[in-house]
Amino acid sequence: MLFSKLSDLTKKHVSGNKSGQNKGYTYVDAAIGSRRAVRAFANTPVSAAVVKEILNLASRAPSGSNMQPWKVYVVTGKAKNDLSKAIINNKAKQALEKSRIWKYYPDVLPPLYKARQRKIGWDLYGLAGIKKGDHEASKQFRNNNFKFFGAPIGMIFTISNELEVGSWIDYGCFLQNIMIAARGRGLHTCPQAIFAEAPLPIREILMISEEETIVCGMALGYIDNDAAVNRLETERSSVNEFAKFIK
Repeated sequence: MLFSKLSDLTKKHVSGNKSGQNKGYTYVDAAIGSRRAVRAFANTPVSAAVVKEILNLASRAPSGSNMQPWKVYVVTGKAKNDLSKAIINNKAKQALEKSRIWKYYPDVLPPLYKARQRKIGWDLYGLAGIKKGDHEASKQFRNNNFKFFGAPIGMIFTISNELEVGSWIDYGCFLQNIMIAARGRGLHTCPQAIFAEAPLPIREILMISEEETIVCGMALGYIDNDAAVNRLETERSSVNEFAKFIK
């Protein structure tokens, strides 16, 4: 561990590279480069101590005026199963898409982003063995989201309704920290915006106040290397495509 006890990071920074030094960058790069959305997990348990360690480290994420807008509900065992069942049962009764109070995508995606969305969708469905038009298989695959893809740890993230876009940006830094810290410990994750589509059962099971907006969920655990869906390879644009260097 980088610190002697969990409370250390609530008080101070830990030692790291001094200006100009790059010792340790390979470990950081490996954690970032190996992060991916895993959609099938092994049933190997993850201790509460490790989860607390990851969240504690992630809380060093930057936030405007140090407001720290994140709130996390960690579910395991029976609580996780009860949550999954409640969401799936609720889904059978109503269209969850109408329940989300914030928009992830625009109503009409520009062609570039639509093409990327379609490609990863078909690549993933292909690995899962789901043929075009097989609505039942698609439904079952979608429901696996709400089971946290079999991960032993599920997390639901909320933010105060009173906060604005800036705090949502800060929240993204916090979520990324969790995913990178998990990789440093040999764990994998899957960030899941789909949970924002089921606020009613989530609020009921986890007793979440109406004053909190559900941001997303996240699965955490060890990867199932035998699962076909975990062979998904996603592409990234080159730096020259998205960055402009101006002198």
